[in-house]
Amino acid sequence: MSINTASLPDSGFTTAAPERSNIRWLVCGLLFLATTINYMDRSVFSLIEPLLHLDFMGWIPGIDAAHQTAYNINYGRVLICFQIAYGVGFLFAGRIIDKLGTKTGYALAILIWGCASISHSIVASVAGFCIARVFLGLGESGNFPAAIKATTEWFPSEERALATGLFNSGSNASAFIAPVLIAAVAARWGWHAAFICTGSMGLIWAVVWLIFPYNKLRRAATQTQTDLAPVTQGGSIYPILLRHRGFWAFCIAKGITDPIWWFYLFYLPKFLNDNYGLNLSHVKYPLIVIYTAAKASAPSPGAGSPASA
Repeated sequence: MSINTASLPDSGFTTAAPERSNIRWLVCGLLFLATTINYMDRSVFSLIEPLLHLDFMGWIPGIDAAHQTAYNINYGRVLICFQIAYGVGFLFAGRIIDKLGTKTGYALAILIWGCASISHSIVASVAGFCIARVFLGLGESGNFPAAIKATTEWFPSEERALATGLFNSGSNASAFIAPVLIAAVAARWGWHAAFICTGSMGLIWAVVWLIFPYNKLRRAATQTQTDLAPVTQGGSIYPILLRHRGFWAFCIAKGITDPIWWFYLFYLPKFLNDNYGLNLSHVKYPLIVIYTAAKASAPSPGAGSPASA
């Protein structure tokens, strides 16, 4: 692939787009796969919830689901560990990826969450699940910063919205694939195998990503920093963001809609099992319909919204 190296004197920024290559769509496909795996890994725990009615989770045989207080508390604790770690991870995931570079940073993120997903299969306590979910959340928080940075490195500005929408659709694909795949794997080999299955996909993806000559073929530096210079005047972008009304509108909208999506993702399989007796084999198709409807009515994409979740 030929790269246009014309640049401003001493700036290091490209002044013209390089010749385009179809390789950029291969990269977009890899980002799509990573995002699909990302959401499959986080949804396994809730999809196999009926199989987690175990002694160490606090389940008491012979008592109906509505009165399994200890189990419900433990289940909620495991889930909140992921959400807290996922939120905290966003505070520094982007900086780490900037420092390591997109290729290395993305590989590190998926290696962490892939190993964390597999580690669910060997735990035998609530604390073990909590620890596994913490590392899963920390690793998964690197997906969107890395994928968006990769998009800017491979696509000119006029194609970035399309590329972002395409890789973001991996979350939609997960809603179709995960219920069917996890149901089949768990039915044949048990709930432990479900975590091994999705976690292994992440590790395989990381190998392919590391083999791919990312830094050799990607676009040269873009003019993003140059375009931001008049806005930031050499300072930090964060004070400017905090004074922008659109920033607060986005935060408020996310704060209102995301809890609903997290309920769908983590508690809907449990709700259908507790109230209607639907096990994993029966619940997969209702879940696909509900997730599809949620995505069709979703607001603009974001790291936790139905459009990207």
